[in-house]
Amino acid sequence: MKHLYEIDKIDTINNVRYVSDTIIKRLYSSFDSIDAESQAVEAAAYQNSAKNFDPETMDESHGVEEAFHEGVSHYLVHTQMKQEFLNSSITWLFHQFERDCTRIFQTEDGNVKKNTLNALNVDTSKLSSWKICNSELRDLANAIKHGEGHSLTRLKSTKPNLFKTGTNQIEVKVTDVERYTRNLHDFWGEFFDAALP
Repeated sequence: MKHLYEIDKIDTINNVRYVSDTIIKRLYSSFDSIDAESQAVEAAAYQNSAKNFDPETMDESHGVEEAFHEGVSHYLVHTQMKQEFLNSSITWLFHQFERDCTRIFQTEDGNVKKNTLNALNVDTSKLSSWKICNSELRDLANAIKHGEGHSLTRLKSTKPNLFKTGTNQIEVKVTDVERYTRNLHDFWGEFFDAALP
């Protein structure tokens, strides 16, 4: 493990905050206007159809139906993008955690990290922040990136709430991103409290 200074704690905690703030405050908030945008798309499509309306060959409801479908299509595509964004954001959180662990512990060997934590009396039990960050968050990131496999199978049995009901489709919510962010903060806080002189 590297020799640690207070700046290491500050940098590591800030890394978590920067990634989380970018996900939640900057990028996720860009999806807040999906409903309003979809209504605007529908209104614009209706206006456009009115310009091309020919009472001799067209039914009055034709433009309404087409405009409605354009609004719905806009809504569905952007809602799917929102879900894919939330799922992807988990991989960003985990990769930052991995980078920080490698920098701090100076190894990628999980057993060495766990032994170091145990020597510092940092909790590594099943319900610890370490376990949530290093195992659960890892499984979730791997399942999002790779789909079917050991990570998805483990996650399905331990965290079924992360899946769309009755499927293997992961549906991360913004509250999940916030929860993992808290766990990362908790772990690093506990670690640096134990590790810094």
